[in-house]
Amino acid sequence: MQAGSKVININESQINSTLQSVRDNSRSSDVEHSAYLTLNPETSTISAIVGPTGDNASTVLEYERTEGSSFMTSGETNQVTGTSILIGQAHGHPLTNKPGYVNTPGTSAEFDKPTAASAGIPIYAIDSYSGKKIGGVGAIHRVSPDGTQTNFIGKTIGTGTTSNFNIGLDALQRSGGKLK
Repeated sequence: MQAGSKVININESQINSTLQSVRDNSRSSDVEHSAYLTLNPETSTISAIVGPTGDNASTVLEYERTEGSSFMTSGETNQVTGTSILIGQAHGHPLTNKPGYVNTPGTSAEFDKPTAASAGIPIYAIDSYSGKKIGGVGAIHRVSPDGTQTNFIGKTIGTGTTSNFNIGLDALQRSGGKLK
């Protein structure tokens, strides 16, 4: 992309809509839904792809790690093959039904932190355990590839609101090593 002097376009409205769906679907179904944040080098576009649905406490991140980058290998819908570079993953944290587990804002040290490190991408957790089932606002939290956890970095758009957090840019900068 750099050799071709391409400008990277971030499809913020599509990403925000997909993240809201992750929040709403996780809240309504009580299982984790996910999305992959991807960079397509052919179109120079960052967008969100619907990822796998998990269970009440986790979801699987499917990727292939090659030469310092993670590439998409599949997703539950809108499968991507070969060219899209995985730059982040987001998933909803629904109301837990596991004994001994408690819903608290943030990412999971047990699952999210090691996944971010091994994939070399930021992992974003969206609070999906309270509020309206459809259209509620969910707080977004992040764990960076170096293990740094930061809570309340943004919110989903909800019904009739806007987001002031550009998660596509954040994922690009953190997966590329510009930000820690």
